[in-house]
Amino acid sequence: MNPQENEVFINGNGLIETIFIGDQTEATLLEVRKQYEILIGQLKSENKPIRLLIYLDRVTKTDSGARTTAVGILKDLPFEKVGVYGGDIKMRVVAKLIISAVEHFSNIKYFSSREETERWLLE
Repeated sequence: MNPQENEVFINGNGLIETIFIGDQTEATLLEVRKQYEILIGQLKSENKPIRLLIYLDRVTKTDSGARTTAVGILKDLPFEKVGVYGGDIKMRVVAKLIISAVEHFSNIKYFSSREETERWLLE
């Protein structure tokens, strides 16, 4: 795998996990969306919950296209819960702005650690 590609997979706890890596653009987020749609279909076919774990520490920057696409993903796809953690202060601000833009979705939260993020997602 190219070290600059985002990683999207179902982890051992049955969560769709995303490790965002490098610069994020509309194109990189559209690729992530395609992967989400495949994994959501898989989890639905197994009657499992659709929950998303997002890790931001390895993001170097985001552009406006990436941020707009992220909001669309969170509004359009049937995630029951989305937990976000990691990232520098700038990424935390961007993540919180994206979360606040998804008005109808109250089950998106930002955490300071992976442990608290997974604990909340698995409740």
